[in-house]
Amino acid sequence: ISLIIIFFIFDFFLKIEMECVFFSSDGKAKLLNHPNENFTIFINNDKFNGIDYDNNSIKGDLNVKMELSDDVLDLTDMFKNTDIKKIKIVAKKISKLSGLKDAFSNCKYLEEVHIEGFDTLDLTSISHLFYNSQNLKKFNFVNLNGTNVTNMDKAFAYTNLSEIDLTSFKIDAILNSSGVFEECNAKVLIKKEGKEEEIKKQLKETYPNIEIVMK
Repeated sequence: ISLIIIFFIFDFFLKIEMECVFFSSDGKAKLLNHPNENFTIFINNDKFNGIDYDNNSIKGDLNVKMELSDDVLDLTDMFKNTDIKKIKIVAKKISKLSGLKDAFSNCKYLEEVHIEGFDTLDLTSISHLFYNSQNLKKFNFVNLNGTNVTNMDKAFAYTNLSEIDLTSFKIDAILNSSGVFEECNAKVLIKKEGKEEEIKKQLKETYPNIEIVMK
């Protein structure tokens, strides 16, 4: 009987563990098991350096709930090169998002991304955000504020997005936009800032396949 009890206890904790990613002291998350669908990220240190993956084992449709002990999160390289198809990231409490560089780049099966619960006022770079995620069709970031973003290098290059909403961005303040819409056919929404015709002309000359819509 005692062995049966031990087995059930072990099985219970194993199932919990399969839904969790825990962080080590070096800031690199260690994937204890390979979840197929849902898992929670507990962030217990001040610096986040991404996740250690074992042979790109993160795949499929993911529902990620983030519980943060700190108020600032850097998602740089977080799901880069993984086989995820759809992902929804929800922060348990409003937290500042400071980095998105390469967060979803080279995700060859990725189709949809939904992010909510973050304050992005301190966000300065979305470089290579979705670079070469060629099946990406839909991106929804609730309350995205791109006011202080200055680096968009190849952020949407080689994607299949139908629409990209950049109305919260100051386009004329972008310092690095190299290849941002390379091999992209999306409708790009841009806020009117008084220089819209000049910006529209520059973008169309560089990226003839995109449609520019001023809002």
